[in-house]
Order: sequence, then C-alpha cells, then structure tokens
Amino acid sequence: MRASEAVTNQLGKALNAEFEKLGVRRLQTTLKTRNDKGKTKLKLVLDLPGATKPELVLSEGEQRVIAIASFFAELAVSNHTGAAVFDDPVSSLDHLRRQKVARRLVEEAKTRQVVVFTHDSVFLAELSEAVEELEVDHLYQHLSYTPTSAGFVNEGLPWHHEGYKSRLDALGKLAREFARNEATMDNAQSEEASRNFYARLREVIERVVEDVVFCGVLKRYNDYVRVGNIGNAVGLTDAECKPIVDLYNYASDMLKGHDKASARQYSAPSAADTARDLAALEGAVKTILDRRKPPAAKKN
Repeated sequence: MRASEAVTNQLGKALNAEFEKLGVRRLQTTLKTRNDKGKTKLKLVLDLPGATKPELVLSEGEQRVIAIASFFAELAVSNHTGAAVFDDPVSSLDHLRRQKVARRLVEEAKTRQVVVFTHDSVFLAELSEAVEELEVDHLYQHLSYTPTSAGFVNEGLPWHHEGYKSRLDALGKLAREFARNEATMDNAQSEEASRNFYARLREVIERVVEDVVFCGVLKRYNDYVRVGNIGNAVGLTDAECKPIVDLYNYASDMLKGHDKASARQYSAPSAADTARDLAALEGAVKTILDRRKPPAAKKN
C-alpha cells in the first residue's frame, strides 16, 4: 500500500503542477482511500465545488485542459522520454488557454520529441512564438494535395505563415523560374507569370512591414497592412520608407485582380523587371536592418 500511495501522491502533485501551468489553478486533486473486500484502494479526486460530476461545473474547454494536464502528469512520473503526439489538442479552448497549451507543449519538447498536428492557424502562431522564445529545436512541415491525391509532405510552413526571409527566398525562386522559361512563353503565359510574381511580391512587402519595419512588435489578425502609412511611423526616414511604398504601389498595379481601364492597360513586367524589383526590396530591407546595427557592427 505504501508504494501505491507514494506513486499516487507523486501523480497528484504532478497533476496539480500541470493545472498551474495550464491556467486552471482553481482545480486541485486530493488522494482518497477506500476499502474493497479487505484491500485498500487509492484514487485521485478532483476538488469540485457543489457537484460530484465534472461535466456539471466544468466547461468543455476546462475538461479538455484536464485531459491534457493528466497526460503530462503521467509523462512526468513515467520516467521515460518517448515521443508524444498531439492531434489538434486545443479544440474548444479560448485564446488564453491556447497560449498556455502551446507553451507547455514547447517546454515538453526540451526533453522529448513532441509532434503536433493542427489546422488551427492561431494555435500555430502561438506554437511558433513559444518555439522562438524558448529556443527549442524544431521542424515545420505541412501537407498539401492535388486534384488526384492528398497527403504530400512539404518542408517548412505554408506560405501564409512564413516569415519575410523564407518568403524572399521563395520569391527569388519564382523570379529565376520566370527568367528560365520566359523565352518559351507566349504573351498570355508571360503575363500570368509576371502578375503572379507581383501578387507574391505585394504579400512579401506586407510581411516585411510586420517583421522588419515594426520588428514583429505587432502581430496582426487583420487581412490588410496599410503600407502607405508607414511614413508616419516615428523614427523612419523617407529614404527607408519610399522604396517600400513605391514597390508596394507598383505591385498593386500589376495584380491580375485589378481591372484596368482599356486605355491604361499596363504591359506585364519582364523577368528582368521582376529580378530588379526583388533586388530593390532586399535592398530596402537591408537599409533598415543596417541602421539598427550598433556602430561597431556597421564598421565590420
């Protein structure tokens, strides 16, 4: 009985610790004993006010957190470092508990392999922030499909979750592919490739404003970045803002989603134009980053 009691006590402490980490500190467990045909049995019981059934006083989200906490508590007393796999662990949770769960998963990844499957973009953002803050080794992959099959594994995050550096790399590949194939394209194909490039360029510029101009201080949940307003930001010079705004406006003009007046139709930019404008954006980013370097670093 003493061995069983010690293990159960250990599990209870671990569970209470997980409740604290996951933001449900009002919940606590107690150890209870009962006699069953001359045998003493132990069990952990949740301290719940005014009811005996958890579903009567706990929300669906709280019940989900208890399940996650119980799993982590069992891991804590199991004395092994095997992998743990989670499939969309935050359904039914509000944004605050999602943050707690994301951080807890990343903390656990310091001691074991943790695999998380999710289609929740907000939770993915929370995981990414926790990974960066806690400096945990990680690997991103995403699944894609074609009209005939599904389940293709791709390295990295989907485009809409990539940072500006990864997007610039992808844009460079797009520009080089355009340059390789331009000579064999007819007018319609060339225009399609060109306008596709500038649609992506516009998105990259918006991420540059978020990640570089404002240093990731603000993370948006709105679909639009008012790039034209960055000149009003304190501390930015006209020389830093103008190339970004000009490129953004030009890319907006090139978007195939805009229907131009027939008398003002723009000719689609060439592959050389796309390479030039990509280099201009990279130069604008470098100008801002260089100004932030300490004086000693600039000399080097």
